[in-house]
Amino acid sequence: KLVDLDYPFLDSLDRNLDTNFDLSLLFNPDSFKTQQVSLKNWNFEYSGNKMHDPVLISNINFTIYNMKYADKESGLDAYQGSLKFGEIIMENFKTRDIGFSFHKEKDVYHFDPDIINILGGGDAREEGTFWIDVSDSLPSYHAQFKLSDFDIDDMMQGLARKKIVEGKMNLEFLFTSRGKSIDELLMNINGEAITTGQNLILYGVDLDHILDKIQRFQSFNLVDISAYFLVGPLAPLATKGFDAANMISTSLGDKTIVPQLISNWKAENGTATIIDAALSTTKNRIAVKGQIDIIKGEYNDITVAVLNKRGCSLISQTINGPFANPKLSDLHAVGPIRGTLQSLLNMITGKDCKPFYTGSLPHPN
Repeated sequence: KLVDLDYPFLDSLDRNLDTNFDLSLLFNPDSFKTQQVSLKNWNFEYSGNKMHDPVLISNINFTIYNMKYADKESGLDAYQGSLKFGEIIMENFKTRDIGFSFHKEKDVYHFDPDIINILGGGDAREEGTFWIDVSDSLPSYHAQFKLSDFDIDDMMQGLARKKIVEGKMNLEFLFTSRGKSIDELLMNINGEAITTGQNLILYGVDLDHILDKIQRFQSFNLVDISAYFLVGPLAPLATKGFDAANMISTSLGDKTIVPQLISNWKAENGTATIIDAALSTTKNRIAVKGQIDIIKGEYNDITVAVLNKRGCSLISQTINGPFANPKLSDLHAVGPIRGTLQSLLNMITGKDCKPFYTGSLPHPN
């Protein structure tokens, strides 16, 4: 049966919402209990308003089957199902042919999402799962995934207006949380995520050239170079206030080779802390330290620094405040920019300096 929920059913919810689908139900003739539910060709269109952006989701297919009941009086005890999306279009995000399978066992719901296609498909490899346990009064959420050799440029297509980076990356994360609301889930989130990449190409900018100018003239924004590129697993959240492709002055034809990148974050009770975040170019190494308040959506002393060989900061800049409107500090040079030759050499070589970065990424040769 075709069900059209255009008007007036949803009018009380939002006049900008329109949806329709084909609904079919399969009943057990003895108990009259539902054995299978299918929603096919489901189209969902939300034209948006002053507070929310437009959303278009087309060709949704949702099925629940193998529905088992504990007894005649109780509800569903177990079932299997699948959910697939033909196309999802949102502001700065577009994807096709994604979905996931799921099943329920007692009080635990298991989901197996197709993360690879969300990130662009290709020859990437994935393993992991997501499950929800509702046996307690406060539901618990668990996610564990490992993605290998995914195309970072496909992932960034929904976050930038033009191509800014190319190459293969790896992502691994483990998160748990408890709660009944978004605020509770963010407050109780715990886990760790690590992103690594090798031989990446950053388009539209020559980082070594810009870093040379920054160190000599103390101009430009150092944070603009690295804030987006090093956020890793939190990129869609923490770069809300940036246009990733236009954060720095770019020139057609310029590019930067990034031999190594690492972005390791630990989340605990609503705060994400950088454990090890750095990238190297052919001449320089840049590192990031600090925290992000996930609940408030704010940067807390996120500091980006250009390093010498000992991991000490040559020049740095700090970002604070809300994602949508962050505040940048002035560039801070460690040691005198103008001074004796010996003082300049001490600053560059790191003699008697305190390391800013002690992570795993080595300085370029």
